[in-house]
Amino acid sequence: MFDSNAAMLDYISDKKQSYKSIAKKYDVSLSVVKKCAKEDCWVKKRRDNMLKESEKEKLSLLRKSANRAIEGLYASLEDFSLLSINDLKNISTILKTLTAVQRDLNNLPTYKEENTIRISDERLKLVKAKITSKDDEESETGVVFIPFLDDEEEGLLNEGEDDA
Repeated sequence: MFDSNAAMLDYISDKKQSYKSIAKKYDVSLSVVKKCAKEDCWVKKRRDNMLKESEKEKLSLLRKSANRAIEGLYASLEDFSLLSINDLKNISTILKTLTAVQRDLNNLPTYKEENTIRISDERLKLVKAKITSKDDEESETGVVFIPFLDDEEEGLLNEGEDDA
């Protein structure tokens, strides 16, 4: 029995694997492998997996670079009194860059983005409040609706006015 899931994992995890080598390894025809590959989108899954692997490598390099930068900062801060203005500017630039890298790695918004999100939330609340208050719109206009009076009710009303 052909285990298409295991074959797919082999194909996805090893970029050197071909449909032909998978067919040989699992002792099935090439057409069976191609059919399963097409149904389960093996090529797309392999590409996605390769992108994830390259992203992991990039993150690893980025972390190493950040660690080196931090070590350099600590080394330069050992004798703070010997630092020049340019050294302090460089340290400031490095700290800004490391902060931006940390935000990117952790998918954190910048202060400007946080403020935009907060304002958008407040606008959304106002719009929702306005929508829910549309039902009460008649009371906000100051218009009062008086129902029509029957002849009988109008006569009673006029009688009361004469007495006053």
